[in-house]
Amino acid sequence: MERRDFLRKGLLVYFFRLGCDFVKDAGLDEEEPKDYFESYETAYPFLNEVSMEMLYQAAAQEGIDPTGKSKLELAREVYRNRGVVYHDG
Repeated sequence: MERRDFLRKGLLVYFFRLGCDFVKDAGLDEEEPKDYFESYETAYPFLNEVSMEMLYQAAAQEGIDPTGKSKLELAREVYRNRGVVYHDG
């Protein structure tokens, strides 16, 4: 490979591969997206901001019975029923 070809093509490929290796080593390339409502910790920002009254209203609009359900379970059902799937990341 000539020096000109290396600077035009080879160097770009080298940096691209280096970046890909960095992403893999850092664990930033998750194969499967995580469910936002998988656990209380992953959905904490949402659950902290929304009130139970708001979730009860949304559940009533969707025809979901909220009795005996935690805030997380209710939020998960409302958003799945609406066809909105949130993934972390």
